[in-house]
Amino acid sequence: MKVINNALFIAGLVITSEALSYGEKGDLNLDTMLELVNASSGQNFSTAQLFPAYVATGKHDDAGAAARIIEKNMGLFVRDRDPMILSMEP
Repeated sequence: MKVINNALFIAGLVITSEALSYGEKGDLNLDTMLELVNASSGQNFSTAQLFPAYVATGKHDDAGAAARIIEKNMGLFVRDRDPMILSMEP
């Protein structure tokens, strides 16, 4: 279950990073984007907790897991998954 939880967390972190980067390239303000996203259906742990506390404040090093830990966790997820689960066939 830990691997599943970590994979979901990492996926949320990655898509949040990409989406907010996209918005910043369009000259949208990070704080404004977070406020609006957190008041709507795009809200997730990354937008509600991590980005306001660490990204928007520039305290990236205090955010938690190092990249090597994230890489290890995703490696476990990819390595250990059951190929039958990914199949659309019964």
